[in-house]
Amino acid sequence: MSSRLKTVIICLCAAAVVIAGALFGIYKYFVTPQRIVLLSLMDLKEELEESFSYLDEGGVEDIKDFFREGGKLDSELVITDSIFNDGMKVNFTANKDESCTVSELTFNDKFNFKTYKDSSQIYINTPLFGGGFKIPVRTFAQEWNSSIFKDIVSLPDGYGAAGVLKDFAIGNYDAENFVKSSGSEIMALAGMIEIEKTGSAAVMEGSKKKKAAEYTAHITKQQAESFIDILLGYIEKSGYGSQKLEEIAEASALTKEEAAAVLENELKSFAYDMDIVLKIDGTELREVVIKADGADYTAAFEGEKNRFDMMSFYVNGDTQNAWRRVKSGKSGNASDKISKGGTTYFTFENNSDGFDMRLNYDDIEAYVSAHSMKELGAVTEFEGFEIGVDGLLTLEGTLDIYDDYDEDFSFSKSGDYVDILSISNEEWQAVSGTFISGLKLLSGTE
Repeated sequence: MSSRLKTVIICLCAAAVVIAGALFGIYKYFVTPQRIVLLSLMDLKEELEESFSYLDEGGVEDIKDFFREGGKLDSELVITDSIFNDGMKVNFTANKDESCTVSELTFNDKFNFKTYKDSSQIYINTPLFGGGFKIPVRTFAQEWNSSIFKDIVSLPDGYGAAGVLKDFAIGNYDAENFVKSSGSEIMALAGMIEIEKTGSAAVMEGSKKKKAAEYTAHITKQQAESFIDILLGYIEKSGYGSQKLEEIAEASALTKEEAAAVLENELKSFAYDMDIVLKIDGTELREVVIKADGADYTAAFEGEKNRFDMMSFYVNGDTQNAWRRVKSGKSGNASDKISKGGTTYFTFENNSDGFDMRLNYDDIEAYVSAHSMKELGAVTEFEGFEIGVDGLLTLEGTLDIYDDYDEDFSFSKSGDYVDILSISNEEWQAVSGTFISGLKLLSGTE
């Protein structure tokens, strides 16, 4: 080989090394742990919505629209299995608009209860007394926990982390608007959080084990509290959040500012020095482990086509007692199941003909099943509608959902209304005994 050729080859190799080094430097500059973590979070919202998109099919959306926007709901049911004789007719009609909901429950076309609900009170007219009952809306939890019914179940009477999380989940707060409206503050805070690549880890995709890169974000208690301050600012400025704080203030005899301070203390009780470990396959987030207050909280996203189709949540590595979600099928024909250990607590199945939802609590199964769906102009009709509590009560019949509120369906208050949450045990026994006797008369068991 000529010396000239050797020189050319050496120069080319040197150039290649220089170019490779430059490209690696550019790669290291642009592909930082912060950018990888950010990329892994960017499409989570869209994928999560896609995983639950089946809830807008099979007639479910029509029922959601009724509760969200109003209209009329009308059912004609028959008791087919209960502690009373089978065959009793039960009709239920409800009308809802922006300000109130008016409904009527009728047994065998003559024994009826009419109710009215607005933002502050529920009134119930009964055929048993001259007036009826009233139940507070805003102070319901507080009054329930002070009533004779508190031994049945104790209700949360504040508005803390669980309430805020639930409201974000069901859309009372707009998460996207929160990020947009608080973007500069969130970005400034994010810039102060240290994120480093801490190695590699195994993650699951369906039944396959895959290798992922592991990144750790180190968050101080002060940074966590700063994020909570940003969140509280958004809650106080939003229409829903402002109304919610007013309701809490009224229920607790506080000012709105004092109610906001109570919520702040509740949220900040969850602020700790913490490490958040993110296990990322390429740019797909597959697992998050939050290490805080001496415990590890893990959320794994294991679905193949959609990560959220298969999820698990567990504490301190206890996968045997993990909460698991498994969704199968596709648009128009899906099945969803949530379980813990060997017990299934929730199932939901849908197809173009309707849906079936079952909830298992303490070995008692409650369910709603709606099939044989027809779209009749402004009306959605389910010829096969069934609700029940396993072993106690089953009702079968039809359900119609109308787009429009029925202006002729009204409620008139007359007589005295007893606050049912301030009733004594003796008074309740008399009331419930009268009601049960009335049902027995209607069903022919007395």
